[in-house]
Amino acid sequence: MESGVFKASNLACYRGEEPLFQHVNIELGDGDILEVAGENGSGKTSLLRILCGLSPPDDGEVSWRGQPLCEVRNNFFLEMLYVGHQNGLKDDLTPLENLALDVLHSEQPSQITPVEALEKLQLRHKNHVLCRSLSAGQKRRVALARLLLKPSKLW
Repeated sequence: MESGVFKASNLACYRGEEPLFQHVNIELGDGDILEVAGENGSGKTSLLRILCGLSPPDDGEVSWRGQPLCEVRNNFFLEMLYVGHQNGLKDDLTPLENLALDVLHSEQPSQITPVEALEKLQLRHKNHVLCRSLSAGQKRRVALARLLLKPSKLW
């Protein structure tokens, strides 16, 4: 991703009349990492939902490759990966089966195998254990392993 491919300009989000945040400006380029931190109720999830195109901002604009996100949502969604609060795993499947199912339903070929993704996150020894038996941290790592399977411009 070259410089300034993802941009948020003057974002604002309100809860009723009260602002959760205002005047948020973000510009991300290749290899950039954005950390969103704040106290409970400060608007972190609301900001992330806006940045991911899941909610509209109350003010301001998000752009992808120089185009308003609202106009290029479908292309943006093809190039973006998002892991929310929920891991999105099937508890009756193993980590390997969950990842294999993801690969099967993906429109883009994976650069690595599900086994390799689990190895990178130190979960190979849990390949054949049902997800319902995994710890919360292990489930989160399985969800993050999905990111390794999908070539994407933005995580």
